[in-house]
Amino acid sequence: MTGALTEFHVSDHLALTLGLVVYLLGAHLTRRGRVLRDWNIPEPVTGGLVASLAALALHEAAGLELSFDLASRDGLLVLFFAALGLNARLSDLAEGGRPLAILLALTLAFIILQDVAGLGVALAFGAPAGLGVLMGSAALIGGHGTAIAWAQEAASVTGVEATMELGVAMATLGL
Repeated sequence: MTGALTEFHVSDHLALTLGLVVYLLGAHLTRRGRVLRDWNIPEPVTGGLVASLAALALHEAAGLELSFDLASRDGLLVLFFAALGLNARLSDLAEGGRPLAILLALTLAFIILQDVAGLGVALAFGAPAGLGVLMGSAALIGGHGTAIAWAQEAASVTGVEATMELGVAMATLGL
């Protein structure tokens, strides 16, 4: 592609609306695609891949670069993570018995191991020690959403500006 890029700013409201449309598209494609269902590809991933390819096509064909207002993102991430626990019941945990206790102990051990490894990587590269958790369990167990949700806090504590990119990179590495 040659020529100048034209930037198109997507407002917060439009970004939220497009996000819902992308999710619904992903749900439709996943429901109709046997391979997507058999491989348990989440609807947001399917829709996000289609949207990413569409954005790439607009960029390459028309020189259009999209930028999104993400004002609602952090609040929606908090709602998402809060909603994950709404269906949890202590009685379900009690039914898990010994296998669940072993899984819990292993999970806690790996959280500590990941945070120690994240701290080691941060210190090895001369980064602030506060990035250790972001480069450890927040990204590796929490995934992309947790890394994005905590990136701003990590940036304010450490003074490092690229914390979101770092957290997303670590979450991707964890996959």
